[in-house]
Amino acid sequence: MKSPRSEVGKAIRNTVHGYLDSYKDISGLERKSYAPMSRVASYVSQTMYTMYLNNTMLRMGKTWSRVINLKLDIKQHRKDLEEELHKIKMPEADIRQQVQRQVWTPARNAKKIMSTRNPVGMTAIEREVITFLSPVLHAYPHDYAFEDNSLYLDAKMHPERHVKAFIVLNQCLAAADHRCIQSLPLQRSWVYGHAPMDTMILVNHVLKDKYTPVTAKKPKK
Repeated sequence: MKSPRSEVGKAIRNTVHGYLDSYKDISGLERKSYAPMSRVASYVSQTMYTMYLNNTMLRMGKTWSRVINLKLDIKQHRKDLEEELHKIKMPEADIRQQVQRQVWTPARNAKKIMSTRNPVGMTAIEREVITFLSPVLHAYPHDYAFEDNSLYLDAKMHPERHVKAFIVLNQCLAAADHRCIQSLPLQRSWVYGHAPMDTMILVNHVLKDKYTPVTAKKPKK
């Protein structure tokens, strides 16, 4: 047995359907064709893709470098070295040279070796880093070579080839709970949490309908 509420709902629906045709005639309601909406979807998709391309071009190389620095513990290594050299009262100019030689130069070499995806010549800690980054490197084709053996340069020149790897890098960081680095910061201006649509473009050029915004300036008489 149906409940009284379901019977009331059925009665309301029957009433609405019974007067629907009369309502359309009185109001002059016309059902619009939604065939052009596929073009709207294409437009929005292209907008979102462009956002991620820009984000990859601007941040992939920097994020890659920051992750390697984090896993190599560059910051702590530099701090320990500077404290040790200050204890023996080494001049500041010499300390900077030693930091450059013992910290930054090996880090740059490690990044270059990792970009070639060739483990030959790596130290133990560099092998640990390449293991952590292996899902990212596997996101590229097996025979893919970075421009001048530099992921940073290649991401600038061909960001469309790095979008998938950038997303995988974000997943690796999330799995390791490295919250200090955000690969895809949706709050930044070039990557939105939603896709903003230009209503004027959609209506006038996609839906082929005439539309004048309320804020448009009226021509002077």
